[in-house]
Amino acid sequence: MKIYRHGDILLKEIENLPKNLKPLNHGILAEGEFTGHKHELKPVKVATKPSFQIYQDEKGETYVEILEPSEITHQEHKTLRIEKGIYYIQHEREYNPFEKKIEEVRD
Repeated sequence: MKIYRHGDILLKEIENLPKNLKPLNHGILAEGEFTGHKHELKPVKVATKPSFQIYQDEKGETYVEILEPSEITHQEHKTLRIEKGIYYIQHEREYNPFEKKIEEVRD
């Protein structure tokens, strides 16, 4: 199983995509609410066919199928190469003791 961390997101390899996913027509895996920075997938090389496809389920969970090696870019992190595979995108979480709940980390 492959795992990649890029800032506050984690790509965790899974065997199959869940059913009933909606394809998204962009390369953004996560976008900062405050800074506007984004974790964005880009093809490693110019290709005639798509290098990846991002999906979302009805709960807002994100998945990506990497068809050809791709890269994740972000304004504050080094570019990271991602190999072929199917991945679940998990956002880093932290406990907020004042609200007494777990929240996603946002930049």
